[in-house]
Amino acid sequence: MKLSGSPDVVKMLDTVGVGHYRVLSGIAEIAFATLFAFPKTMKIGFILLTDISQAQWPPRFHTT
Repeated sequence: MKLSGSPDVVKMLDTVGVGHYRVLSGIAEIAFATLFAFPKTMKIGFILLTDISQAQWPPRFHTT
């Protein structure tokens, strides 16, 4: 979705301030998925993909 330039994705990424990293982020996701596809690199691919998919945008900061 990031590499396709979908208007919804572009708007969301611009809203959180990382729109200029859209292509880099899309390429990284493809690279991490490729690592996950091969048994020897599956663990590192899983860790990298999980880190991306668990990120919350926008980040929420707790205030007291």
